[in-house]
Amino acid sequence: MIYNIFVTGSLGPERLKPALAEQFSVSPEHVDVAHSDEWEVRDWDAQVICEFRPTSGDTCLILDISVVDSVQGQPTEPEFAILLAARLQLPVLFPDPCIDPSAYWVADPLGKTARARLYAPDEEGGDHVIDAVDAPIAGLPGIPVENFPEAIRMFRPERHRRPVEIPWDVEQAG
Repeated sequence: MIYNIFVTGSLGPERLKPALAEQFSVSPEHVDVAHSDEWEVRDWDAQVICEFRPTSGDTCLILDISVVDSVQGQPTEPEFAILLAARLQLPVLFPDPCIDPSAYWVADPLGKTARARLYAPDEEGGDHVIDAVDAPIAGLPGIPVENFPEAIRMFRPERHRRPVEIPWDVEQAG
């Protein structure tokens, strides 16, 4: 399973190994956590591999986490995000695969989730910006709360006209 997560707030990468070991019920020795540029020092045989990249702005880290199939109890990405937010006591974001690339979900340390709009920086070294959430989220003070028209449009039922059914054969009516 692969998880793609953004972490908000302030988090040192040293907190990731114990959190991931606990999450997946593996020994910390079977968890590899390293900066995405550190290829030489990696434990490629680890059961859980976490690459992180520091970010700036409203997020602090991007996490790409791979878990081998033999690890039992692998949650879905939303379930994982909720559990990780509680373990780290920080909001985490995970992508919404149904909408556009800026559409995310955010899970807070209390287990609440909301939609979030996250914009990546336009240039190298720029800030990730959480533009809005659709409900207040613990740990994200000051982020505007608003409805997301793009999400509403995505799930609005199609309005089709029902075809007129003719109860008899037109050729015979003739």
